[in-house]
Amino acid sequence: MGEADGVTIASAEPATSPLSLTGLRELFFAPRRFFSHGWQLNQSTQVQLAAWIVGMAYRIDPLDYKLAADGRAIGNLLFFWLDVLLNGMINGFLLWYLTGWWYRKRLEWAAVPVRPDPQFVRVVNTWQNFVFAAPTVLYWVVLTIIFRNDYEAQPYAAIWKVMPMLFFTLSCFTSYVAVKTAFRVSRGHAAFWFVALPLIVFAIPFVLDWLR
Repeated sequence: MGEADGVTIASAEPATSPLSLTGLRELFFAPRRFFSHGWQLNQSTQVQLAAWIVGMAYRIDPLDYKLAADGRAIGNLLFFWLDVLLNGMINGFLLWYLTGWWYRKRLEWAAVPVRPDPQFVRVVNTWQNFVFAAPTVLYWVVLTIIFRNDYEAQPYAAIWKVMPMLFFTLSCFTSYVAVKTAFRVSRGHAAFWFVALPLIVFAIPFVLDWLR
């Protein structure tokens, strides 16, 4: 084991491709092993693709999808997905820097003893966000393929509300494991800054909507 720039590097770990079946299985089901690969996760093409998918997930608006599907025209859904793909690139670029900066600030507030490398922080942040983003995008792709319009998809409407909460929660716990594995962060600090705080912020709109 070695440490550099606040990053714990498992030098004995074999190289892994993050988007391979093995890499994805580790990310979703064995995140400690996934993030123990350290700088090997910084494979530019795959990180960029992951960032793009994260940007797409943040662009998808269920209301936009409903309007496109209600149009009962392939052209409407095609425009919807073109919008998601193109704006996903822009979002991915912005989120790479903005949420990467926020992730690093939380690491600093979590009392990481050595200032972490900004590039590696963004890589870790992107992969933990991917846990939320990939299932979200895949879910909407499946909806587009299976249902011809929004009316047919109505029996599954409840799932639309549960899915984001489920996978966002999973990404928070993945983030907790990530910072514990890749950085020297105490359990209490990691739990507050990377699980409790994001979940509270994420839950606020749902609570306000429920109180109306």
